[in-house]
Amino acid sequence: MDYTEKYYTSLKECIRQHQSLIKFCDKLQNVNTLPILAHIVVFSLLMCIDVYEIFPVHVPATTRITFVFTVIGSFKHIVFFTYSCHGLIEESTKVCFATYSG
Repeated sequence: MDYTEKYYTSLKECIRQHQSLIKFCDKLQNVNTLPILAHIVVFSLLMCIDVYEIFPVHVPATTRITFVFTVIGSFKHIVFFTYSCHGLIEESTKVCFATYSG
């Protein structure tokens, strides 16, 4: 009887900890969602404005080259940022499957 009670108590504690981690992840997701969206939107808009600045006819070549490099930098920034977010999503999914598949 003592053996069963010990593991039952341990299981209840594990369930409580798991529930608190789920609540924490939900709060963390709510905190990070809007800033990440704003970050991507702002960099996308800046990239669009820079592309627009490349094409006017009466622009010096140095200005045009500056905006080309700015577009390339913004694009690389967005790609690296979304790639790291994708990696986090993939690893989170693996943890979920590993937990529930046994």
